[in-house]
Amino acid sequence: MAGRREMKEHQKWLEREWLGSEVRLFGACVAGLAIAAGDEWGKLSEREQQFLVLHFAGLRPTRADVYDQAREYWEGFSTGVG
Repeated sequence: MAGRREMKEHQKWLEREWLGSEVRLFGACVAGLAIAAGDEWGKLSEREQQFLVLHFAGLRPTRADVYDQAREYWEGFSTGVG
């Protein structure tokens, strides 16, 4: 089943990149996106911020490059591509 396989892959990735911690993952995603967006982050509604964080986290950013990946993601989003 693709669903189970995907869940296993997600768990492996979460363990490898974020020591199994969704708190670390989401914290880094919020921080990375907030830094990348600068003042624009505060202009988004809470719902928009949540959506972006969940979507970005779903792309499985790596711990080593989360800030660079967040910047690239935000650049794509802010120009209408992301």
